[in-house]
Amino acid sequence: MKADIAGLQDAYKIGMEAYKESRAEAREVINLYNNRHYTREQISVLEERGQPVETFNIVKLMTHALLGFFNSVANDIQVNPLHQSSTGSSAVLNDTVSYVLDRNKWTKMNLRLKMDMMWVGYSVVYEKVTDTGMTDAYGRMFRNIGLEHCHALQFILDPMSNADDYSDARFLHRALWLTEDACKRLWPNKVKYLIDDFNHVDDDEAEFSRVNPNDHDGDHKMYDHYQIIHSVMRDGDDYFECIWSGETMLEKKKVSFRKIKFPYRVTKTNSSDTVEHYGIFREVAESQKAVNQALLQIQLLANTSKALVETTAVDDVDKFKEAFTRVNAVIAVTDLQGIRIEDMSRDILSQYVIVDKGFERIKAILGVNDSFLGQAFASDSGRKVQIQKQSSFAQLTWFVSRIELMNELIGWDLVYLIQQYYTANQILAIADPLNGHHWAEINRPATNAQGQPVFAEVLNPESGEPEIDEFGAIIMAPINTVESGLSYSDVDVKVESVNFNNAEEQNQLLFETFLQGPVGQSLLQINPGGYMQIAAMQTREYGSKHSPAIAKILMDTAMMISNGQIDPTLAMVGGDMQAIMGGAMGGSTGNPQNGPSSQRLQVPTKFNGGS
Repeated sequence: MKADIAGLQDAYKIGMEAYKESRAEAREVINLYNNRHYTREQISVLEERGQPVETFNIVKLMTHALLGFFNSVANDIQVNPLHQSSTGSSAVLNDTVSYVLDRNKWTKMNLRLKMDMMWVGYSVVYEKVTDTGMTDAYGRMFRNIGLEHCHALQFILDPMSNADDYSDARFLHRALWLTEDACKRLWPNKVKYLIDDFNHVDDDEAEFSRVNPNDHDGDHKMYDHYQIIHSVMRDGDDYFECIWSGETMLEKKKVSFRKIKFPYRVTKTNSSDTVEHYGIFREVAESQKAVNQALLQIQLLANTSKALVETTAVDDVDKFKEAFTRVNAVIAVTDLQGIRIEDMSRDILSQYVIVDKGFERIKAILGVNDSFLGQAFASDSGRKVQIQKQSSFAQLTWFVSRIELMNELIGWDLVYLIQQYYTANQILAIADPLNGHHWAEINRPATNAQGQPVFAEVLNPESGEPEIDEFGAIIMAPINTVESGLSYSDVDVKVESVNFNNAEEQNQLLFETFLQGPVGQSLLQINPGGYMQIAAMQTREYGSKHSPAIAKILMDTAMMISNGQIDPTLAMVGGDMQAIMGGAMGGSTGNPQNGPSSQRLQVPTKFNGGS
């Protein structure tokens, strides 16, 4: 497909028609979450009856419950070296990734991405690089990497894409509405060719009323808006970013990221054998409607009285009806046996059954139970509650794996962007919950044997051509040290997931018994690196928020011991390390006579009661 106006318009129409039903389903789920359960006409009917517009918003309840669980699963992005020579630079790169995530408030953004994956069936993150206007001492530009959550229904996807990470796609479109002032500022010479307040792609989801139901008509002026489409399309072997509206191409440029095809990172929730996308609430919507209908019926029945009257039992049926509907009334009848008052409680109870069964059906579809929701009976045993929780955790593992995929893809994208654009020497402030506030220096200048820096040309990260300063001279800067030069690092990105509400007591008992027993002490003496590896495994089983990070430190220490970077005689003196490990875990500190004692290593006072 050609990245011109005709090709862009055709691609948008193809994707829009292919995913029309999926987008309608997603819109319905989002409306249910936001308590937009009824149309304006339905609300008018209820108001005429005097009925409250009541709902039991199960979609919102389940969304919040599942978000709470998914947030209890720590998904830490870890950058690990592939080779021993990349150990130092990968540690700096790992700190830089953490720095970028922290600057972009990734923890809060992650919540919204998970909601999109649950509701729509995919999430989208916009990745951009901006110049700060500042340079280091050698003229190299400081750049920022930005991450932005995008509403999933703003996008049109390629129906021919099958990959969960959208890597095989041909195009992607995002529909936006910009104000007249914004368009004049961005494209001052092309605004005159745009048509204001016109949905030129004829997309219901891209109507301005979706963004804002008001027309923005003030007392003094009508404010115009323009529909702008941001597209990324493959044309031959290259990918192009196109910004267009109607028949006008506003901008067109080649994607400048070297190893990333799309500046939008798309992650799908489900894989299907047909062209569709959907979240976890697909089968829940109709049950939610049934519950709402039952609630309205209960309200109607609770305020309804029914009487069966024989025609000979009263003199005037209309007068009887009028008197029957009064709160206090004296009703004259001819034959009392010809009148029967219907009890509506049975009909009301049947509607409550529909509500209860609908709620149970939704829980079964989503794979959750009362113990998971914190609604278990007080009489239930702790073991039963734990088993039911474990059952829900197991059923939700598949969605956790999709979150892991999203985080891993974002991690890889950040590694590529950092290696390409972070070329200046700078010191980054890292907010590490484990080590507190610390600093990481990147691209530190290397020196030769005489202590002098070795200079080289500074290349533009996008074009690869030498950069020129304002005087027309080629910018020269020192080459970087291997430890701090991010572009040298050969790494792998992994996502460590630990559910810190899901601790395995038996595994913990096994590890503690092994490490504190005679076999563990023998292993400490013979193979201290292996001992640290087992300690890392045990730390992961504790299921705390920081377990992955602590386990990584222990595993790195084990590798350093195994590679000879740490003298094991300095790291493990006699049985003292085992004593510290045992005391820290509340167990026996071992027999000090089994190995030489050390005056330098003692059990911390906070673990031995301060004695």
